[in-house]
Amino acid sequence: MDRCVEGFILIDTLLEHGLKLPVVSVAGHRKIEGVTNVVLDQRRAAELTLRTSANWGIAGSPSCGAAAIAPTPMSAGNAL
Repeated sequence: MDRCVEGFILIDTLLEHGLKLPVVSVAGHRKIEGVTNVVLDQRRAAELTLRTSANWGIAGSPSCGAAAIAPTPMSAGNAL
């Protein structure tokens, strides 16, 4: 079976111009012909992360602003 590339997925990559193949740019913020940008909602991502961590029983550390990562067994009930 032959291999070929049908397009590119770029993550947090500075793109100056379009390419000959379709491009999806994650965290891309420039309007370029032939490029589909996926813009991330950082606030929503943080809310979902903190809520999921709390549901899993992972303790947070308000003094440093980051969740302390504690090993927690994942089960089907904890899946996103």
